[in-house]
Amino acid sequence: MEDCPGSTENTQTASIKPERGSFITLLRRNREILVSKVRNTQCLIDNFAQNEYFSQEDIDIASQFHTQADKVRKILDLVECKGEEVSEYFIYILYTATDAYYDLQPWLDEIGYRPSAYIQVKSVVNTDPVSRYTQKLRHEVGRDSKFIMSYAEKEEMLLQDTYTNCLMELANEAGENFERICPGSGQ
Repeated sequence: MEDCPGSTENTQTASIKPERGSFITLLRRNREILVSKVRNTQCLIDNFAQNEYFSQEDIDIASQFHTQADKVRKILDLVECKGEEVSEYFIYILYTATDAYYDLQPWLDEIGYRPSAYIQVKSVVNTDPVSRYTQKLRHEVGRDSKFIMSYAEKEEMLLQDTYTNCLMELANEAGENFERICPGSGQ
């Protein structure tokens, strides 16, 4: 990895370091985890390009591989060659696009990552189509389940007002309710 053509590291970015060691070292030490858990490379590439960390040539190089693992390996190689700032931004993408990289959230907690003030001003856009669709579904379900139409009345009621806090109602053989198990009822 000593051969890093087009390295963009300068004196300003060299001063951006994590509290314990360097981001490049962190990526190198955790390479196996990252290669196995990063499943969406397009979101990474899109954000690197948007923030002008990757040139079109870098994008073409990273995209030419057929497997996700090979793409992640090449992205990591490119990121490490570009220095500390780009290495931290890689981690910041994983940290910010939580839906796209949910498998890596325990790892981010384990390393105790907190973005630097310099990196926090950089934008991250989640371009992962699966997580964007999931966000859309969450929004729709949240919106749809907040209110429920009443059949008896022509108005909407808050869903939380129509249900009780009971966990279970027990019925006998005749189908009659004979016991309710509710929180706080002493049963």
